[in-house]
This record gives sequence, C-alpha cells and structure tokens, in this order.
Amino acid sequence: MESFLHFPYVLKESYETKTMGKFSNQPSKSKIINRRLRRIVSYVFIISTLIGFTSTFPEESGKVLFRWKLKPGENVELNEYHRVQLVSMGKKIRREDKNRILLQTLSCENKECTLEGFFDTYTRFPEVDPAFRKDKTFKSRFQITDLGQYKVPQEYSMPNLRSLPSFSEKPISIGEEWTQPATESFQFPGGRVMITVFAKYKYHGVDEWEYQKLSGKGDRIEYNYNLYYDSQMNRTGVPFKIYGFARGMVFFDRELGIPQYKRVQLSYTFVYENGMAQEMSFDIHGVYNKNVKLTDQDKDKFAEEIRKILGGELPTGIEPDSDSKKNLKNRKRNHFMAGRRG
Repeated sequence: MESFLHFPYVLKESYETKTMGKFSNQPSKSKIINRRLRRIVSYVFIISTLIGFTSTFPEESGKVLFRWKLKPGENVELNEYHRVQLVSMGKKIRREDKNRILLQTLSCENKECTLEGFFDTYTRFPEVDPAFRKDKTFKSRFQITDLGQYKVPQEYSMPNLRSLPSFSEKPISIGEEWTQPATESFQFPGGRVMITVFAKYKYHGVDEWEYQKLSGKGDRIEYNYNLYYDSQMNRTGVPFKIYGFARGMVFFDRELGIPQYKRVQLSYTFVYENGMAQEMSFDIHGVYNKNVKLTDQDKDKFAEEIRKILGGELPTGIEPDSDSKKNLKNRKRNHFMAGRRG
C-alpha cells in the first residue's frame, strides 16, 4: 500500500525538478506539499469507499427464499390459545379457546402436499368455568403448496383461516413486501360464508420470540388485510354484511420450512338483516412443532378419551348444579353464533 500511494508523487517530484529551470513562476514548496496532501486524501477516500461497498454487498444480496417444506410421513402439530370477546346487544361475553391441530403429510407431488388434519377444540368461559371443556373434533383433508396456498374441498370446514402465511415466488430481502390471496371461512347457523382476502406481507429479518415459557428465533414476517362481505341473498342465521380486519406476525423456520410461532389479531362486525349487530375480536397465539410422533396406542387412547368426554364420563370442570346448566345452555347458544377461528 505504501508503494502504491507513494509512486505517483515520486514521478511528480521528478518532473517538477526537471522543469524548474524552464519556468520562472515555479510553485512554492508549501503549494507542492498541499497538492500532495490533497491527492493522498483523494486516494484514501477512494480506497475507503471501495472497502465500504465490499462490506455492504453481502447484506444487499442476502435474500431469503421462503418455502413450506413437508415430506410424506411428517407430522406438524399446532397448539393455539385464543382470547375471544363478543359484544352483542350491549352485552360483553368473554371466552377462551384452545385448539390442538395435528397435520399428517400423506403425499407430496409437484410442489404440493396432501395433508390430513385433526382439529380438537376446547372452550371455557372464565367467569364460570374453572377449566376447559371439550367442544368439538373436526377432521379435514386438504392440499398445501410450497408457497403456502391451501386447496380445501367444499365438504371440510377446517381450517377456516387458509393460506396464511403464503410466500413470494422470488427471494425476499429485509423490508420487501408482497401480496398473496387468503381465505376466511365462517360457519353460521344458516350456512357457510367464504371470503377471499389479499394479505399484504413484509419481511423484517431474523428476530426472537417468546410466549409463556417458550421462546425461539426465526424470520419475522408481518401481514395484514381488510375483509368485507355483502350478501346478495337473505339467509336466515347468516349475516347480511361482514366487516373485518386482521394483522398477524409469524416467526418462520427457513430450515424446517414451517412456522415456529404466530400471533394473530382478528376483529369482525357481523350485521344481520333484522338490524342486529355483533362484534367479535380474537387474540391468537400459536406454537408449531414438526415430526410429532403419534403411535397407534396413542391414537387409540386419544380416541377413547374423546369418546368419554363427549359421553359425559370424564369431568369437564363444571359443577352440575342448576345455574351451571343454565349457563351451559347460554354458552352453547352464544358459541354457536360466534363461531371460532383456527
């Protein structure tokens, strides 16, 4: 580096020495020194700039290609906890849900996998229930692409939040945004409503997450979307209009190809033909695990437990007095109108 910086000044000095006698107006020593210093500063600036560009190249080119990665025989477990609030006719009702979702990968072909899903749901009303009670078990079979797009046959109601998250076809750098379609499915007493939305995503880089006693580190992706439905027909027990807003945050494991943790907040207003309006909000936390082992013995034990709960043979945490029975009837009616997300 010394010779590189010094070499031009040797040539310059030699040239000035030779020509000193030819010109009467020779520059002074101080001017020559100043000129040399200016050139040194210029070279140092150029070199530091080049070094600076070299150090930023890895960050600018460090894009991530997000893809769901599933293989036949793999299992994915999702445990969700929901805080739900319903406001109807001036009354506020709070509910808590727990969902245990087990997805089994049956087959994969052409960047698309077929999954079989078991959705076990538990509910409690904090004001009256000391413990969660078994609510329903849903079964589903659907396809998911490596981008995260769902294809769910009409006969299945679950999952009802579909294609979230979905990814861009190209690699993404920090701060980049993309848009992908998603679907919300609502089951009301009078029938089902399917609404297509367009979720706007943004990648925020690698970040840490923590929920209860669990924690991890993954690629943080945030999204949001608006929802609007205006029925073209009047159906009893089905809202005439639905307004909604959602925002979510997902920590994705790029190596395993599944999310680690998600936080989703949903807000809806349901307007019925008779003028009644309901407002609902969901605050959802979900934790994912891959390759959860479920033996045949576990499956038999799980099925037997469900049968006993549904048959009333196992305790639900609710005392069997008259008030509890009355509350249970009210809860069933409110829950039926409110639905669930998952």
